[in-house]
Amino acid sequence: MQEQNEQAGCVISGIGSLSVARLRWAGQEAITTLTGDLEILSLAGSLSPDGVHLHIALADSTGAVVGGPSLQRIAGAHHR
Repeated sequence: MQEQNEQAGCVISGIGSLSVARLRWAGQEAITTLTGDLEILSLAGSLSPDGVHLHIALADSTGAVVGGPSLQRIAGAHHR
């Protein structure tokens, strides 16, 4: 963002897969760690010099869907 002197940005959509995800459910302080084959169904949020705020929806290998604020760097996502 600094190369173009932008102050903030947004993620409108994202897909991919993860093997580990760390989420914090609404109203909870505890962090939930999910492991296994996880598909990113939706990814949206904001990027700024103050930090990254992303929300993610994931499906596991049974098709169960969960989502919430992501507490990890999504840049580590991999494609199968």
